Amino acid sequence: MRCEASMERWAPEISKAWKAGATADDGGGLLFDLGTHLLDLALQMFGPAEVIHAEILARRPREKADDDVFLVLQHASGVLSHVAMNVNSQLHAPRFRILGSKGGFVKFGIDPQEPFIVAGGRPTDGAYGVDDPHHYGTLEIDGVRTTVPTERGAYQEFYRILAEKIADGGAASALPLPVDPAGPVEVLKLIEQARTLA
Repeated sequence: MRCEASMERWAPEISKAWKAGATADDGGGLLFDLGTHLLDLALQMFGPAEVIHAEILARRPREKADDDVFLVLQHASGVLSHVAMNVNSQLHAPRFRILGSKGGFVKFGIDPQEPFIVAGGRPTDGAYGVDDPHHYGTLEIDGVRTTVPTERGAYQEFYRILAEKIADGGAASALPLPVDPAGPVEVLKLIEQARTLA
């Protein structure tokens, strides 16, 4: 089984001043930015992994960190994850393509929550977190294709759960954290493995 996950966009110029001077040692670049999300996703879906191949490149003029990254993870479950991110792509790869022994799944487009907020929307708006039907996934099993609607996004749930945990006594509370603290540690280990391999 193989999972391909990518985050690509077209940004030939560095547009944010604070990012322009950040090197990888400063935490700059796509690997420390989008990479954390893609690696976390791979670990959440397929379990523990090791980086077995890494390409970490800076292609834009004056780029001080990476802007084109491709990693291959070997999961203990046997799944291979191909994780790619870059800002040099006018033609985008699928956001997800998952291939298994009985079928496959493909999805294009990005999570609609951030663009909605950037455009002036609010999490309380009815259209918040709702994906464009053109970006719904496609599942194919034994030659039969099915459209898979995207679950509605809800970033605000993270903050609601965190607020409940804090209000219930923080560390002493029996309520779960919205994110297991061990997860980001595993992501950082993968980033360090990738940087060593590249």
